[in-house]
Amino acid sequence: MSNEVKVKIPSPTPQFCSSLGHIQARWSIILIVFVVYMGVLFLVPLPPGMTITNGDEPHYLLLAHSLFYDRDFDPINNYDNEDWRRFYDGYALSPHLSQYHDRIVPHHQMPGLPFFILPAYVLGERIGVLVFLSLCMAMAIVFLYDACCAYVRPEVAFIVCLFLGITYPLIIFSQQIYPEPVAFVLVSLVLAKTLGSSTAQNIRWKALICSTALAFLPLLHYKMAPISVTLFIFFLWRYRGQLKRVICWSTGPILLFAGLMVAWFFILFGELSIDIFRTQTGHGYLSEDLAGIAGLFFDQAHGLFFYAPVYILAFVGILISLCNLNTRNDTWFLIAAYLVYHILMGVWQDWTGGLSATARYIVPILPILVIFVAHAVEHLHQQRQWLQPLSLAGLSIWLTLLVVYDRLLMFGHGQPTSPILREHFQSYELATWFPTFITNTFWYSYGLLILNIGIFITIWYVLSAMNRILIAAVLIQSTTDYRGE
Repeated sequence: MSNEVKVKIPSPTPQFCSSLGHIQARWSIILIVFVVYMGVLFLVPLPPGMTITNGDEPHYLLLAHSLFYDRDFDPINNYDNEDWRRFYDGYALSPHLSQYHDRIVPHHQMPGLPFFILPAYVLGERIGVLVFLSLCMAMAIVFLYDACCAYVRPEVAFIVCLFLGITYPLIIFSQQIYPEPVAFVLVSLVLAKTLGSSTAQNIRWKALICSTALAFLPLLHYKMAPISVTLFIFFLWRYRGQLKRVICWSTGPILLFAGLMVAWFFILFGELSIDIFRTQTGHGYLSEDLAGIAGLFFDQAHGLFFYAPVYILAFVGILISLCNLNTRNDTWFLIAAYLVYHILMGVWQDWTGGLSATARYIVPILPILVIFVAHAVEHLHQQRQWLQPLSLAGLSIWLTLLVVYDRLLMFGHGQPTSPILREHFQSYELATWFPTFITNTFWYSYGLLILNIGIFITIWYVLSAMNRILIAAVLIQSTTDYRGE
């Protein structure tokens, strides 16, 4: 008789296999996305005439420099000493300062971004900050993957999040030193925690993480306070069964950061007044025609869809999720959270983003659009409607490569014509076929928009018919081959 003892090793449970698959997917996303970002940063040269930092970027870096070396938030001496030459290769840098009563204060008054990038700046100055932001953005794509998995199959969430993470605008804004990319990371984190599965043990951590992230958003810029409010209401609604516990664990971070903001205003301005919020908007906030509401999407030089048409699928995803009773309530909350911020930015007189890359002001709420794109892709795949998403994805890839190769094309600079059409194609005639919301041509702009929407819907239905024809052709060919055997 053999003395060998046989030990039966239990097979992995489906839950364990699923968890292992999610872990592999998360690591794959963060590694692929981060490597792509590093390739763009270190291997793709800037075009001639483009400085290494643009717009407000050197001013944010200078504030971080002042925090570390001077232990203050007063960059006046740093402008005088030309400390900005560490990270700006232009001829001169005009100080970004504002007059508030008898005080001179930085034009960018909120401390969130300078403090957030401070450790990276200390370690590696400009390059350190860019690598750090790229890593944060790669982690944000993982957060979005987790959020999308609440609604769609993991493989769909993986493909959608990976694709959108390495195309415009995220591939560019991963290396833009602005509050918006940091807001994108925080919003993605909040959505992942809000939509993910929960137990009584981890609800406290979720409440702490989400309330901390949402309370930090206004410290990046007070215009992001509406995002904090709407997403916090969404979080409370999702966990309404444990409302007392959620509120108990959320109150501390909210009160802490609110107190820090009030204290910051008193330190910087000496008071708490509505005039504080007017120092960045100049003579007014509202634009005359409120054209930015449509322009943030459809403007040929400053609109998201002109540079990243794959996000048009978000509209399809909204319709699909509204028709689903299981996702309808969540969808209304997400739509409200998106629209509050989109409208707030759209009515601003500077909705084009100034000297920053196109679609900057939409970046903080892009995570919501990503979720809706995932809805659309899964539905279209189930319906065997592949040509529409593939066409939009292919066009987005081409535009991304175009902009990454020549990054001057991503700056609209408040012009009515697209730099892609004007500089790359050198065709002003082609630009007349796309809407612009810069000039005061209300009926012409919206007429062109309606025409473009009509053309798009027509192409959509043509591609839908082609899908059916291709499927029928494949089935016929498969049947013929089977009979031939």
